[in-house]
Amino acid sequence: MLRLVYFAAINNNRNVRKAKNTVRVANAGDAGDIAEIQQRAMRETLVRALNAPLSARTLSRLSTEDFTRTWTAALRRPADQRELALIATENEKAVGFATVVPCEPADSPAARKHRPYSPPASKCEDDSDAVGRRAFEILNFEISSASFGRGHEARLLSAITDLIGPAAEESGSGETEIYLWIFESDTEKIRTFSAAGFAPCGLRRSFAIDGRQITQHLWWSVLS
Repeated sequence: MLRLVYFAAINNNRNVRKAKNTVRVANAGDAGDIAEIQQRAMRETLVRALNAPLSARTLSRLSTEDFTRTWTAALRRPADQRELALIATENEKAVGFATVVPCEPADSPAARKHRPYSPPASKCEDDSDAVGRRAFEILNFEISSASFGRGHEARLLSAITDLIGPAAEESGSGETEIYLWIFESDTEKIRTFSAAGFAPCGLRRSFAIDGRQITQHLWWSVLS
């Protein structure tokens, strides 16, 4: 279960209060900042996952200009109108962002059809009826490395839970599930989400990058 007390403790940090740190809904004017944060985060994350430098071919695919064009279009007219994009700022400068979108519960037939997880998860494999349950997936959650650990992670996740919280009241079970894919080598993100009450679901997926396989694990928590 999501530990909101953890966020309150971080936000009460004296040094954090001195800075003008906020979280707000992103707009098309934030596309360049988001692209820069994402490009740098993806590069750092993949280097950690591979434990090796990226090839020139892979680096060429991580273009800030391409990311900016993609985010500009997405924020002007999102493919999924339900998708929410948030920006974390420090002294009015963007230092992080997150996107979240409704999804199917991981053990529902619809999720299994469209998202072929491997192997089946111990916690998500039962055939319980998903009717009345609500689920959201955090598609992106990045803080610039220079600003990591200053409370932005807490504020960003708190904003997400504040905005999707009403879904828990609408859910027949009174609970809303939240999912996030994390690379097994991303120790900082694992530490952040572990402290917030997330845990591995048991599902994983792999990608081939520069001829090597890297793996993400599905983490989850419940907002109730």
